Amino acid sequence: MELTREHFRAIIFHGFRRELTRQECIDELTSLYGDGAPSYSTVKNWYNEFNRGRRSLEDEGREGRPKTVVVPENIDAVHELTEREEAEIVRKVKKNPRLSAPELKAELFADHGKTVSAQTVRRTIKSHGYNGKVARKKPLLAERNRKLRKNFALEYSKKDQSWWDDVIFLD
Repeated sequence: MELTREHFRAIIFHGFRRELTRQECIDELTSLYGDGAPSYSTVKNWYNEFNRGRRSLEDEGREGRPKTVVVPENIDAVHELTEREEAEIVRKVKKNPRLSAPELKAELFADHGKTVSAQTVRRTIKSHGYNGKVARKKPLLAERNRKLRKNFALEYSKKDQSWWDDVIFLD
């Protein structure tokens, strides 16, 4: 049986009631549970709580989203796209590899009214064998560099075969 936080808190409370020091309590817990024992700072914090008069071992309520909302089933439901929507994303990437995930997300919303995150689009692209990166344009050569290359090629194209026989290519 694996002990829960409440079990360990009860053991810490029992040590507190027996008037053990914090160190004696942690030594006892470590000897009984080894690496599974709570840390010294946890024991210290609970001793402080008990000194202030707290007797409840339950977690106090917190603001924010409850933990029960963030469960795998709910996460999967948010990330689900139909096969048709996935196919459309892949088709658009094949047609234009320079589309970014936010752009695809916006197009999916415009076409289907479906709101998904850019990360979901990236995950879909990756699952279909694409790396999810936006293709970059190959920079064009400046006019000056094109002329220099042409002159270089013309100069060496006029060399006779005996000159080329002495050239060593190191590729």
